[in-house]
Amino acid sequence: MLRFLSIVLILLLSSCDDSSSLMGDSPENIESSSWVFVANEGGWLSPSGTVSMIGSHGEVIETEVLGSIVQSLCVYNDKLIVSVNNEQKLIVFDIDSSGLTNMSEVQLDGLSPREMLVVGNVLYVTSWDPDWYVYPYENGFVKVFDLNSFEVIHTIEAGIMPEGMLYEGGHVWVANSGGSTINKISPNTFAVVETIEVGSGPQSMIKNNSEIYISRTFYDENWNTNHGVTKISGYDSPVIQNYGSGVPCAGSVVSVNNEVYRTLPNNLDDQVMGGIAALNDNLSHDLSRKLGSYEQSNVYHVEVLDGEIWFAITDYQGINEVKVISFDGVETASYQAGIAPGDFAKWTD
Repeated sequence: MLRFLSIVLILLLSSCDDSSSLMGDSPENIESSSWVFVANEGGWLSPSGTVSMIGSHGEVIETEVLGSIVQSLCVYNDKLIVSVNNEQKLIVFDIDSSGLTNMSEVQLDGLSPREMLVVGNVLYVTSWDPDWYVYPYENGFVKVFDLNSFEVIHTIEAGIMPEGMLYEGGHVWVANSGGSTINKISPNTFAVVETIEVGSGPQSMIKNNSEIYISRTFYDENWNTNHGVTKISGYDSPVIQNYGSGVPCAGSVVSVNNEVYRTLPNNLDDQVMGGIAALNDNLSHDLSRKLGSYEQSNVYHVEVLDGEIWFAITDYQGINEVKVISFDGVETASYQAGIAPGDFAKWTD
């Protein structure tokens, strides 16, 4: 969830060790039956990305700095995999009830990792060229790792700025956020077998019933942020809905009680607080079915974990929080996080 608009503005303005030492002020002798991990991207001008760990008793532990732009997280068995965007690496930890141990690093050969997806014992990682001037115009890649050895077993050329992924119907689907397509990849041959036009800026995807929903964020010629969503139903042509302007990064799409919800754009009435709202058949937001009540410009990312909705809230400065609400819309927990919290992942003992 690297903030692409912020990168552009910056450009315009400026033309294997044991990980016990990485755990910050850890409470002694904590044993947790589960951990929710939070990717804290960190600031832009210095490496400050960390991971926050929220335990089953409500305790919060933050690692020391892991690098510049902690992009995304993935749990595979008893391992936490962390993508660190600006340093072109993955970090792998062992997980147990006491926390994280045995840190190791995996280099991506000069590519910046984005999002991750586990299929069987294989890890797919979308990646871009780290050159800010290049990646909006040249195709990116999907790196494929064997999770037993963490060796690269294949590199797949995708579209421009590949981002979120989904495993569905025996294929890996990849959203090419810098263009208007998604790729379908065969996990048997690691070949792109189909490319589908879905509208500008596809970023994240979910399946709900037999349909795939694609959240989109894209920019006009003046770098104003626009939002939309696309629905793919079987062999029908994709249904595309554009919402207009909005905040740069609020583009989450989730399934709640078998209905699809998306974060709100920022062009609503000032009296409407932010959150997620159910989508109607024409993909418009149904504000009568809204969950969450937060300043919309601060809603950075939303996920559903084990029947609860987790909000990453940040103003990229002093407000860095995680809010948890029930499917009934009741806030059940609130936690402090590191700088610019984004992606979530959960481990259960």
